[in-house]
Amino acid sequence: MQSLVRTQYFVAFLLLLFHLPFVEPARPKFKKFYPEWNDIFQRIIRENCTIEFEAYQTHENASGAPFLTTTGGTAEYRLAQPVIECILGSTSEYIKANMGSAAVVLGLTPTILATMGNSVEEISTLIVVGRRPFLGFILAFGTPAVAPALFFQYLDPRALLTEQKYRLRPKKLSYKGEIAVIVLEYMFGLAVIANNIHLSLQLGVQVCHTFAPHLTYITWIWSILVLAIHISGTLALWIRKMPFQRWSRRSLYTGF
Repeated sequence: MQSLVRTQYFVAFLLLLFHLPFVEPARPKFKKFYPEWNDIFQRIIRENCTIEFEAYQTHENASGAPFLTTTGGTAEYRLAQPVIECILGSTSEYIKANMGSAAVVLGLTPTILATMGNSVEEISTLIVVGRRPFLGFILAFGTPAVAPALFFQYLDPRALLTEQKYRLRPKKLSYKGEIAVIVLEYMFGLAVIANNIHLSLQLGVQVCHTFAPHLTYITWIWSILVLAIHISGTLALWIRKMPFQRWSRRSLYTGF
């Protein structure tokens, strides 16, 4: 009964996250950029790209607007593409080179964060073996990227449960101390989720993705796909544990 109540709370939490109201204008692009170049791009829009920006903001029927096929434009982003062309045409080569260098550095950031963050094995072990599903999925949802496993590499979950050589052994806490630790864990986990959502919305509005400049939820979809990877890993570990739990009375640790 207690596990059923926890499951219901977790499902309600997921529904709340996936139905957050995104209150923003219908076309929020090009209104604000990151502080490094915001003043420069805003000046370019005011002085050189007024017609393109007004067409992007005020055109009621996007499907009826013309688009530039000679410059790579498509029907999906026919309103945003002329604004980008105008801004880049009025931008100095130094700023373009600076943006290209920043793109290379930022392209490595997800990989660096993935190696420093929680792995699929750690999250699945915390949920299945540690029996902390709510905390595990909170940490999974707050992870911006997942480190890819190497081909033909076997990752044994038992290695996470073995005795570590330099492991610190904290003293046993009282009941109130354990409650305080649990509250802090959930507070930090929810703060990580809020930070991830804020960054996703900020990147969606203040950054133009050249393959889909009219969309603001590309980064948000990336974050959701990370949660799907952790759910798949958790299900795989749970299915692997089930035969041992059903056919023997050994502890969960022998189910690996």
